[in-house]
Amino acid sequence: MKKKYIVSIVITSFIGIFSLIIYFIHFNSGLSVSQSVWGEFGDFFGGS
Repeated sequence: MKKKYIVSIVITSFIGIFSLIIYFIHFNSGLSVSQSVWGEFGDFFGGS
């Protein structure tokens, strides 16, 4: 049972790291400092 938790944590971590790598490759300028851009990002995930 413990092995399933470790595998799920590793897979989740890999997906998260992979997503960040893709983000930084696609958007070379880094993270935005504009509050409106972060608001749009939150709306996207929040469904508003």
